[in-house]
This record gives sequence, C-alpha cells and structure tokens, in this order.
Amino acid sequence: MPKIAIYKQYIFFVYSFDLLNEPLHLHIANQKSHRQYTAKIWLSSLEYAEPGSLNQIELNSIQKVVKRYQSQLIIALEFLQNGKGIQTIKMR
Repeated sequence: MPKIAIYKQYIFFVYSFDLLNEPLHLHIANQKSHRQYTAKIWLSSLEYAEPGSLNQIELNSIQKVVKRYQSQLIIALEFLQNGKGIQTIKMR
C-alpha cells in the first residue's frame, strides 16, 4: 500500500493490486481518525467513487488540492505501475 501523497492530516495511497485492475485513483484517509472508511477519488474525473468517512467540507478541500496536483499524482501512479519507486508528494 504505497503512500503517494500527504496533505495536512490526510494520506493518499493506492493498493498495488488496484494499479493492475482499475483506472487511476487514490484512497484518502484522515491520519487522526482511528475509525474510518477511506474515500476514493478517480484521477481522470476528480469525482469520488466513495466518500468514505470524510465530510463534505473535507471532500471539497481534498478535491481542490488533488486538482492542483493532478498531473504529478498521475505520473507517480504511472511510475508505480511500471515498477518504479516514488517519493511521497507533500501537497500544500
């Protein structure tokens, strides 16, 4: 489960198996929450497949930052698909 990016208290990751079977997307979890269901956002459309345990304010904020870093996130996931390592992206 590679960690792709960090934004505030949120971590963005992908399950390695998903890279083989699904369009590019990220799972998002709040590091401060112990009981949670991760959100899932498609990188092509920036739409949520699952909102997870995040509220609408959090989802809107995350969607904006993902849009700003969209190309970098896609490149990172493509590197992973090709078996290459990446450095975690620190989003602001």
